[in-house]
Order: sequence, then structure tokens, then C-alpha cells
Amino acid sequence: MVKKDRAYKQVEEAYENIPQPEVNFNFVPTDVTSFNFGDKYVPTREGTNFCYKYAEGNIINDFKDYIDSTYSQHYKTDEESVECFDAWIALGDSTPTFRNTAIKYLWRYGKKNGNNKADLMKTLHYVMMCLYVDHYKGKQ
Repeated sequence: MVKKDRAYKQVEEAYENIPQPEVNFNFVPTDVTSFNFGDKYVPTREGTNFCYKYAEGNIINDFKDYIDSTYSQHYKTDEESVECFDAWIALGDSTPTFRNTAIKYLWRYGKKNGNNKADLMKTLHYVMMCLYVDHYKGKQ
């Protein structure tokens, strides 16, 4: 029991020495529908007034920019704008395909071109497609 108590004390002491970020919980913006994080303008849901602690607003903006850029890059038919995603969805088994492709990009993260942002963005894109098929499709 003495060893366990000593281990808990060591963990507590180590935790106390970790620098904690300063967060101003009293911050109230003048426009509660948006925040400005550095050079990024981050829209939030109506009526909320919070700050992201881990740059989630910037990440969401970067992800949106990435998604927007992919629309000019997708393989699609010229006459009908049908994309590969549409074919997978029409086949009725798109969720495993999207999930497995997300795993592929996450698996190679750090192995091809180092810890590159593109692999993580691709992973998020395929995870988002799982969300679309399983939770949003037909509800728009």
C-alpha cells in the first residue's frame, strides 16, 4: 500500500509541474455568433459564447478549406458530375469503404511525408462521409 501511495504522490507532483494554458472564462464577445482567433474568423452556433481551448475553430476552418478544395479534384463523370463517393453510396455499402479508407490514411500518417496535415485531413474527410451516410443522408 505504501508503494501505491508513493506512486499517486509522484503523479500528483508531476501533474502540478505541467504548465497550464491561461483561459479567460470571463471573456464575452460583442458578437456572440462569431469569434476571431488570430487570423481566422470562426462562426459558432447562435447564442453561444465560448472559446475553443485547442484551436478547434482553426482546425474546423482548415478542414472546411480542405473540403472546398477537393471539389475541383474529385474524379467524376463530365456529363453528370457523379463522383466515386456517389457510386459507393449507391452500392449500399459505403460506410465500410469510407471507414477503411480513413484507417488507411491514419495508418500512413507519419510514414509518408512525415506528420503531414494532408493525411489527417483525408482521414477526417472519410470519417465525415461515414457521418453523412449513417446520420445525415436524407435528413437535409
